[in-house]
Amino acid sequence: MKRLAAFLLFLLFIFPLSADSGLDFVHVGIDITVSESKAYTVVENFTIDYREPHHGFIRDIPLDGASLEVIAVSEDYSLTSSGGITSIVIGDAGETVQGVMDYTLTYRIDPGFDRAAGYDEFYIDLFSAYDQSVSNIQFSVAFPSRIEKENVWVTYGPYGSTRLMDFQFTDGRIITGSLDELGAGETITLEAEMEDGYFIRSDYSLPAFIVSLVISLVLTGLYVFLYFRFGRDEEPVVSVRFSPPDNLSPLDVGYLFDSNDDTRDYTAMIYYWADQGLLSIEEKAEDEFILHRKKDIDGDREAYEVNLFNALFKSGSDADLSHLNIFQDIQNSVRPLLKAKYSKGEKALSDAKAQRVHSICFALTFIYCLAMAFSVAVNDRSFGLFAFILIAFQFVFTSLVFWSLGRRIPGVKTYVFSYMIIAIVTLFSLFILQAIATSAGINIAFTRIMAIVVSISVSILSGLCAAMTKRSAYAQEVLGQILGYRDFLENVEIDKLRTLIDENPSYFYHNLSYAIVLDLEKEWAGKASDLVKEPAAWYTGYGSPVLSSYFYYSMFNRINNRYRSCFAPPASAYRSSGRGPSHPGFSSFAGGGSGGGGARGW
Repeated sequence: MKRLAAFLLFLLFIFPLSADSGLDFVHVGIDITVSESKAYTVVENFTIDYREPHHGFIRDIPLDGASLEVIAVSEDYSLTSSGGITSIVIGDAGETVQGVMDYTLTYRIDPGFDRAAGYDEFYIDLFSAYDQSVSNIQFSVAFPSRIEKENVWVTYGPYGSTRLMDFQFTDGRIITGSLDELGAGETITLEAEMEDGYFIRSDYSLPAFIVSLVISLVLTGLYVFLYFRFGRDEEPVVSVRFSPPDNLSPLDVGYLFDSNDDTRDYTAMIYYWADQGLLSIEEKAEDEFILHRKKDIDGDREAYEVNLFNALFKSGSDADLSHLNIFQDIQNSVRPLLKAKYSKGEKALSDAKAQRVHSICFALTFIYCLAMAFSVAVNDRSFGLFAFILIAFQFVFTSLVFWSLGRRIPGVKTYVFSYMIIAIVTLFSLFILQAIATSAGINIAFTRIMAIVVSISVSILSGLCAAMTKRSAYAQEVLGQILGYRDFLENVEIDKLRTLIDENPSYFYHNLSYAIVLDLEKEWAGKASDLVKEPAAWYTGYGSPVLSSYFYYSMFNRINNRYRSCFAPPASAYRSSGRGPSHPGFSSFAGGGSGGGGARGW
């Protein structure tokens, strides 16, 4: 990566070799002091002859994961970063300079842990020339203790060059050298190998592992307690009933059942209003439907129902579904009122205390992700941001999967698929975190185990956090009524249904719109297939009158599938069955080391 970054940096500047930059690097002096921890302080002196006006010059420093601290610059400066390269921009955009100028830069680079196996290594690009040669380069590198001269190589030339240059070696630890000219596109690189343990860095792997393990276990235990104390839903009291819950339209029942409204719910309202005599449905040709308003809707109904009905007939008493689109009406005057009714006050669907606990847990988990990211990368904080992005992504993604499962009663395949996705994301996070921890740490065993603990804990905590959504007392009561009614629609005995239809020939039609929002229209039509005695009074068409219950079930699917864009954007998906209640060695060559880089005018 270091070598590739340096090579790419060269490509940015060496192509326009024929262009005159309007300045000359007269002298470059580089003094580097290496500490016992491998971090090194660089003092650079530049003498630049600006033959043409410039604002100043830019010092590019490839870091490749290392951290940079600018200590002092003799002129005004700013910092920019891109592609692993930090640039010190020296000068003022509002001013220009010309002639010979001297500059001094002091900065500190911490390259992190030595990643070579069996030995320690110091590898640095001292300086790179871009699109013009650089004259009179002098360098000095002072190590903290004795090294072996035969294990030091200084190379220079184009990227990949192995041409060695002479250097002076004093006191067993100081390397000095000079070069009269460094050609355009060339780099000076220094590499030194030492015995393993030459550089001494504090290893925080064990304490970080202990802290992360304790926090993970405590937080998991806390969430489990809070779930059983505040977040767990009790089983609703289900009582079989032969009619829908009182004063609730199919749109209400559909929303209460899964905390969601969709095209099925809105299409079912057409059947509901037709059964109540507010409209009739005419099929002019196959799958060509026109709605005729028979009565004005009662203003005493819920405002969102009134607005929905009026939106259907906003162009007159007849509504051709082929040319109708009321999506914006739903967005502006139906959905907000529907959600408002069931989000606050006595009819709020979520328990207020559970919601507060859920919000607290979500915030705590986010903080946990931040803390664990820097625990994994405790020995090299340059990896911290990447680790946090990874862990935060895992948390958000798994939370969404758990949340989607909580919105319905999934089948076995849905459960298996969802948990497989969660497992794959967790394993992916675990693998990347282990790579980060290994790169940033010394004690590989502890850092690897810590990555396992963190990645698994994030998925567990996101699941517990998503489950912390207890239903309110009102939602619990209505859900019991809906489940009892749904059980009747799904399991009613034929003899019982025959009796009900004998007593009320329109009984099948009265319940059809509710069966639709509960995903039981096919089952309901099947049970009444031989029992319907009267055709729907509200339907006319080329095949009327129709006694078949399957016809009206099929007609719903034709309307819903073809005209769902009336109620929602084309991307709105048709919801299949499964709705349910919410719960919620030596290889030295020029170029490729950290540090180094080059300079250019601006």
